[in-house]
Amino acid sequence: ILLALLWFDPVDANSLTKDETPDPYQDAMRALSEGRIGDARIALSILVRNEPDSPGAWLDLATLRCSLGDAAEAQRLFDDIEARFSPPPAIIEIINQQRTTGCQGNKTTSQFSFSFGRGYDSNANQGASNPNFSIGSGSSKVDLVLLPAYRPTSDQYYTASVDYLSDIPVFENSLGFVQFQARQYDKLSYLDTSSLSAGIERGWYFGEWGVRGRVAGSTTALGGSSYLNQGQVQLEVQPPLNLPVGWQMLFVGGWSSLNYPLLPSYNGNVFEARSVLRHHTENFAWQASAGALFDQQINKRPGGNRKGGFVSLEGRFRFVKDSIAEIGWQHQYWQAEDIYSPGLIDVARKQNTDVLRANVSFPVLENHSIIAEYQYTYNRENISIFQHREQLIQINWQFRL
Repeated sequence: ILLALLWFDPVDANSLTKDETPDPYQDAMRALSEGRIGDARIALSILVRNEPDSPGAWLDLATLRCSLGDAAEAQRLFDDIEARFSPPPAIIEIINQQRTTGCQGNKTTSQFSFSFGRGYDSNANQGASNPNFSIGSGSSKVDLVLLPAYRPTSDQYYTASVDYLSDIPVFENSLGFVQFQARQYDKLSYLDTSSLSAGIERGWYFGEWGVRGRVAGSTTALGGSSYLNQGQVQLEVQPPLNLPVGWQMLFVGGWSSLNYPLLPSYNGNVFEARSVLRHHTENFAWQASAGALFDQQINKRPGGNRKGGFVSLEGRFRFVKDSIAEIGWQHQYWQAEDIYSPGLIDVARKQNTDVLRANVSFPVLENHSIIAEYQYTYNRENISIFQHREQLIQINWQFRL
């Protein structure tokens, strides 16, 4: 796709600095590096439309079309290149080679990964940090102590996951994914979890506005019984802002439906609106986001509806050859509208949760990696029986294809 680097008008090449590189071209190259072929094609099409005198963009688009097996469109673009730009012999030879192969490319791109790991959880049951609590108020106040089963209990576990994603040929610029995850504890088998999720993402361009939609569903089992069924709809919008190269601004809105088969009083709908700012270079990328949340109850949940929000910051960088490190932090808060349990817990629940995570991926063989992970959760609440701290340490072996 980078054949165009061989062929630029000398004047244009000297006058085009890094900071002046057209945004659609940067979007296309980034999309190609991330495997988003449909996004790359759309971005190159926009560049060809906006800058019809750019031979490099025309050649990139034609080569991409040919590599995807779209012979008719690639042939039309090759003919236009020869008619409009009178390319030099070296480029003519490249075009003829593409024609000779018949543009027999694979129209779908897919990725499969499997991981297996061993981990330690310092508070697998999310036991309360403080075993002392009170119920009631005034003269009816009673001080109690939690049973050992509700205090922090550590355990080790095995974990496994399978991920598969693929382009969907019948829907242009779309992606389907399926994911399975499972965790099995050594002692606390009633906390064993497994989940299955699947969904579809599709992107569009409206003028220079980028839009991506996502529809997904998942089901989670806890201790061998159905625990949570969830559906999600999400829309991501990227406006055509005049940002420096390497920067990206997104706005995201979403709705999730939560259904707890054994705890129907906790069923609800969660609405989300957030903004995302990203920056990336060749060896480093970071992302900051902030948003508002609203959790609508359905079946008289304790505390009623909740309002909240979150902020997060995460970074990813390359070091020691091909090793990659990631670090992230998120703060989330919730404020319930009503008293949690009148007569017993006479306060509206307030939650503040911080999560710090870090992982390092070390490639060991082709398509094989070892991943070391750490996560720390600190949940501070005004109801002491819900306060807890938790640390996870996990080592994974991952195979990707």
